[in-house]
Amino acid sequence: MKSQGINSALNTKLSSLIKQLKKETAAEQETFKLKTTLKHKVVKRTVNLGWVNQDLQKSNLLMKKIAKLPPNILYIYDLEKKSKIYANRLAAEVLGYSVTEIEQINVQLLDKLLHPDDHII
Repeated sequence: MKSQGINSALNTKLSSLIKQLKKETAAEQETFKLKTTLKHKVVKRTVNLGWVNQDLQKSNLLMKKIAKLPPNILYIYDLEKKSKIYANRLAAEVLGYSVTEIEQINVQLLDKLLHPDDHII
């Protein structure tokens, strides 16, 4: 009788361990699936960022080439941020301002320098 009690207790403990092992195995499998999915997403995102970065570099190079070509003033000013984005080398020469003064141009001065037909706002 004593051995039946021991066997029953061992069977109960073994059954409990098997259930726990199955849960842990299922959790490990789910973790593996999630890791694999995450890896695929990271690779896809990295590839996409690579393409976006490459497009951005091409765009920047094109902008630099365009900015160097014209024999005119090219001055880009962000009206919302109230700051200069870009001025080509001729901006200071043609307008007769120093590079420092060109850097400090504000909206009021820009309004005075622009021909009325060139205003967009």
